[in-house]
Amino acid sequence: MDLQTRIQRQRIYHIIDSYNLRGNDSIEFNQRLEHLFADYETTAIELAIVDTLVEVWMTLPPVKGLDFIDKVKFRLTANLPAIVSANHYRAITGLDGSHLFMPHNVKMA
Repeated sequence: MDLQTRIQRQRIYHIIDSYNLRGNDSIEFNQRLEHLFADYETTAIELAIVDTLVEVWMTLPPVKGLDFIDKVKFRLTANLPAIVSANHYRAITGLDGSHLFMPHNVKMA
């Protein structure tokens, strides 16, 4: 794995860990995440995770674990448009997401 890929994955792990999104079944969650890495660009996965986080923000109890990663996969499979802006992305993750919002990386609503 090259350095760029490791950095991109680390950004995703940071978001997952910051919001404790793995839930109770971290082994299965990680396996499903690895499948996403195999099937999709890391930039698409990163944005889908944040969009899903925003989508389920007010859900009680909070959506985590396998339900969360399945919702991320649905967003990726359905090719849904981004629901967060670059500014919202930064506020939610603490990361610069400007590269995610380049015209070739994101489908805007």
